[in-house]
Amino acid sequence: MTLTIKELADLAGISNKTLRYYDQINLLKPSYYTEAGYRIYEQAEIDRLHKILLYKTFDMPLEKIAALLDQEDNQLELLKSHQSLLLAKQTQLINLIANIEQTIKTIEGESTMTNTEKFAAFKTSIDENEALYGEELRQSYGSDVINQSVHAMKNMTTEQYNTWLALETTLLAHLQKHAETAIPSPEAELLFNTHKEWLHMSWGSYDRKRHAGLAELYLINPEFTEYYDSRCGDGSTTVLVDIIRYYTSH
Repeated sequence: MTLTIKELADLAGISNKTLRYYDQINLLKPSYYTEAGYRIYEQAEIDRLHKILLYKTFDMPLEKIAALLDQEDNQLELLKSHQSLLLAKQTQLINLIANIEQTIKTIEGESTMTNTEKFAAFKTSIDENEALYGEELRQSYGSDVINQSVHAMKNMTTEQYNTWLALETTLLAHLQKHAETAIPSPEAELLFNTHKEWLHMSWGSYDRKRHAGLAELYLINPEFTEYYDSRCGDGSTTVLVDIIRYYTSH
């Protein structure tokens, strides 16, 4: 199968300009050029473009995509990992939609909700995170520690849960704003203390060594890295880890 640049652009739902740019940066070269200078793409290039656009949905920079495309083993691992994450998010969205529908019916007087039902959708995410990361975290910290954390999260009051969410929002905002902060500095210490307080609520207790160990997992596990980098900018995870390393060792 051969396609012109316009045909491939139409097929993929992108612009000719984007394909020319990909050619310019050596991300996606045509199979060949005609004598008149027109770009022609064959099946290998079509498949490569599909992967490029797929990885872009992960908020991955083009430079990283280019490097990843040459590593088949890493591609498979990343796709499986992202698939698990998306399936967990899908379940969470389904539960949240059901919760919203029930809330609407309650407001309209068609039904009532128990206090347990009101917060079921939010706390379901705890079980989903356990399914995604539980095995890896248990290997690092032991089942007792993780069970304690799950218990602490599931038994939060509404006020505690809202405080926990607010801490996470504050952490992400500070990390995005101070991504190039010096270490040590007041900004770095504020980031560390916010993360520390958030962990304290998540775990039901606090341990400096566990805090330092979790930071290393942020770099090892691609989901953790993607979580912070996609929200606060590329390299944000590394900044956060460096801050945690410093303040847990001083």
